[in-house]
Amino acid sequence: MLDCSICLQTCKIPIQLTHFECYDPIKVNCNSFIRFCLLCYIKHKDELLNKCLICKKGKSSTRSEQSPVIDSNYIYHDTFSRYKCDLCHDINHNNKYFNHLDLYNHLLSNHIYNCQDCNELILHSTLDKHHCQKKERSFQCIECNQRVTEKEVLKHYLSHLNDQSNQIELFEERTRLAKRVYRKLLQESERIYNLLS
Repeated sequence: MLDCSICLQTCKIPIQLTHFECYDPIKVNCNSFIRFCLLCYIKHKDELLNKCLICKKGKSSTRSEQSPVIDSNYIYHDTFSRYKCDLCHDINHNNKYFNHLDLYNHLLSNHIYNCQDCNELILHSTLDKHHCQKKERSFQCIECNQRVTEKEVLKHYLSHLNDQSNQIELFEERTRLAKRVYRKLLQESERIYNLLS
């Protein structure tokens, strides 16, 4: 059984933090053995997400936008545990016991809102306090590999299209000139061949 590092209760839905600089998916790192229950994570995410609790390293620039990682390995191996929902006050669900996965689905459908704009998990009870600042997505340009914000991506691609259009026009003009030169050389070589024959 894993215990939550905040409430010290059994982790019903164990969360692992993977977005710090010290995280390594292969090696043992600061957060290899630390887990938080989903509800503690949601309630304390502002403090948890700033820096590693162990080594105090900050967010990794490549993983800082990641959602929390549910420890699915632990859930997979714990097939016997059954839990009550801590948020249910409804008489229909209050006496019901869930395994990890069913509890997670129950929480998502009844108590937790997943904001599509900022990718945050929010308790329904605090939803009115959530003022989402939509995180601006960025895209990697397939032409120049530059990261471009979603506001600028169309303008960026249009500039590449314009450049390519100009290149095509220039190429077509060079092709026309090359064809003219080719025809002249062909005519001249035929004329010289006929003179020499």
